[in-house]
Amino acid sequence: MERDTIERLAIDSAAGELSDDARTLFEAYLAEHRQANEWAQDMLGVYEETEAAIASKTNRARAETRAKPAHVFPLARVRSRLIVRWAAVVVAAFGIGAGFGRLSKQPAIGSRPRATSAKVDPYVRQWGRSLEGVGDSFWRAKAIASLAPKRHLAAQPHKSGASLWSKYRQYVKERRYE
Repeated sequence: MERDTIERLAIDSAAGELSDDARTLFEAYLAEHRQANEWAQDMLGVYEETEAAIASKTNRARAETRAKPAHVFPLARVRSRLIVRWAAVVVAAFGIGAGFGRLSKQPAIGSRPRATSAKVDPYVRQWGRSLEGVGDSFWRAKAIASLAPKRHLAAQPHKSGASLWSKYRQYVKERRYE
């Protein structure tokens, strides 16, 4: 076997990650090969030193975390009070937003007066027949409204002197309720 393989197997054996059969075979191999046994012993020495260094650091850290000074508890109370205050702010902001949202909701699609022109009715009937499978839902009304001719747009005179910004604002206003 190669040195890397021997070293990895030695570490796995010391860590207890090898099965009993694999450990027995590895020990038998080390008993037969003196050079492989030296490599494994060198790696076991490094492994034990590393484990001791890690254990000394973690034991010291555990000891430091166990002995807490008495002034930690008021700090915990201050943090909990701060969390409660922030939670109250979030709840208040949600309530205010919900209130304003309820007051400023957009009108329903059907609330705008419908045109009863002879030109619109056949158009709505045609598309209404093709969308019968959808039912009387929000999306059916939305589809028919988007496909119907926009008489309120055609009736407006064209403003040649309007700026691009004014045209865009008007476009946004008209698209808001569609």
